[in-house]
Amino acid sequence: MSLKECYVKLGGDYEEVLARLFSEDMVRRFLKKFLSDGTYRLLLEKLSSEDYPEAFRAGERPENLDVLIAQVCTDYEQAASAIQMLTGC
Repeated sequence: MSLKECYVKLGGDYEEVLARLFSEDMVRRFLKKFLSDGTYRLLLEKLSSEDYPEAFRAGERPENLDVLIAQVCTDYEQAASAIQMLTGC
């Protein structure tokens, strides 16, 4: 899978990210960092322990939190899968 194909699978704008990061090497580096970033895991931990202020840095629980969590999980898994296909990790 090419880098551009990965961004299509992610639903991202490859040309826009390439313009911001200036090279395919930099884009690839940031994609690899995504897989090792612990933010997603921390978000899920805080949500499961109902520590909403820490999870969202806000004091209110969104009305549609269950839908939001499901969408975050789906989007994360889709992104991780595309990056793994690209990088072979």
